[in-house]
Amino acid sequence: MTQKQGSHNLNPDGGPGGKRTQGRRGNRGALWQASGKGMSFRGKILLGVLGALLLWAVLSLIFRWALPNRQEKEALEEARALVGATLEPTSAPAPTEAPLPEETEALVVLSSPRAAETTAAPRVGSATAIPQSAPNVAAAVSTARGLTTSPELLQEYIALYAKNSDMGGWLKVRAIKNIDFPIVRGKNDYYIHHDFNGRENVNGTAFLDETCKDWPRDKNLIIYAHNLKSGEMFGELHRLGSLTLLRGNPFVDFDTLYEKGVYIPVSVYVCSVDPADPTYFNFNLSSFRSRTEFEGYIQRAKELNRVSINVDVIESDELLTLVTCRDEAGMERFVVLLRRLRADETESAARDRYFR
Repeated sequence: MTQKQGSHNLNPDGGPGGKRTQGRRGNRGALWQASGKGMSFRGKILLGVLGALLLWAVLSLIFRWALPNRQEKEALEEARALVGATLEPTSAPAPTEAPLPEETEALVVLSSPRAAETTAAPRVGSATAIPQSAPNVAAAVSTARGLTTSPELLQEYIALYAKNSDMGGWLKVRAIKNIDFPIVRGKNDYYIHHDFNGRENVNGTAFLDETCKDWPRDKNLIIYAHNLKSGEMFGELHRLGSLTLLRGNPFVDFDTLYEKGVYIPVSVYVCSVDPADPTYFNFNLSSFRSRTEFEGYIQRAKELNRVSINVDVIESDELLTLVTCRDEAGMERFVVLLRRLRADETESAARDRYFR
């Protein structure tokens, strides 16, 4: 008996009586009925409120993800319609090699050490009054971009330029369906967060580095885009790390407003933007001071190459560099270096020579 009373006295409610203890528990668990019939009315209301809040949070996340993707697709479809682009890509076998990078949505553009040496054309804005059929559209482009000459504008891009005077060209990776879209030029930090139509969009759009000049053309044109988990923009660029894919169709088309070009990969690599890292490489060079600097650039890109290809490069070649982020920390870049097919090269000859 004494042990039982002592045991009861350990209860902070005091005494051996059970009614007081049950009453306290009943207060603490007031959301439940003592009769065991289920949740009380008050509890049901609270649960309903919590459920509504959870549903709102989930729908908000879905909306934040879906809206930018929908806007981006609408902008690209509209652009493709304006240029009459062929939407069906050249078929190619799926890669059997494991993809190199982990997909991420981060993108941090390197600042070129020569930014001060290059005068970027002023950003005109997301609209222009130039009509699509204007006979002097080439002169208007030259004036807007501070050019002293008036190169002939490619007819299929006049309508897109009329829609957005930052229009810079069109990129198509033949083996990857999702990479087939317009490229803009302007301030890097603007198009990281805006689509082709100038609307704010976390997906951004693909853009030519602001230090690059498309006319007269710089030696190396550098294009950035986000590595999106949805596969849009450069979300599937890592697939070019598959030799199987490249053997199926290695060619990349890039047109500026003034000329068309077909390119082949020279190196597919991952590098760091941290100078202390062994894989550091300053790939963000649009021009070169000397032949030695140019050759050193090519050599470093080939040292980092992760694909067994051996495409030759000579000093007169024109380069194209595609860049996206690789890691969540934003310190690594996935880069594809390409060179333009020469005047005496055909696609079939280049494929047979480098990708068989």
